[in-house]
Amino acid sequence: MRYEHTNRLGCGDVGRRVTVRSRTADGFMTDAVGVLEECDDRSFVIRTKRGDLIRVERALVVAAKTIPDAPGRPGSRGATGADDTGADDTGADDTGADDTGAGPV
Repeated sequence: MRYEHTNRLGCGDVGRRVTVRSRTADGFMTDAVGVLEECDDRSFVIRTKRGDLIRVERALVVAAKTIPDAPGRPGSRGATGADDTGADDTGADDTGADDTGAGPV
């Protein structure tokens, strides 16, 4: 299968979420998705959601572009800026217990 080379990514995109498809040494394709941490005329460095840094040589890039931020996980409040402790403003957690140690109401 032939791929059209599409590279809409540049050093001005550092700090944004990106996807980069590149060729591997054995001729296969691989994707790197994460935040573009570094960029120069020879490579891109992407930080994955697990925190790994992946360096992709520009000569091997088949397609690259910025993408929207990752959606929040269902039930997670992290995307809204609230903490992820499970506690709400009433002091109750997701189990129904309040901060007095009493069980479900």
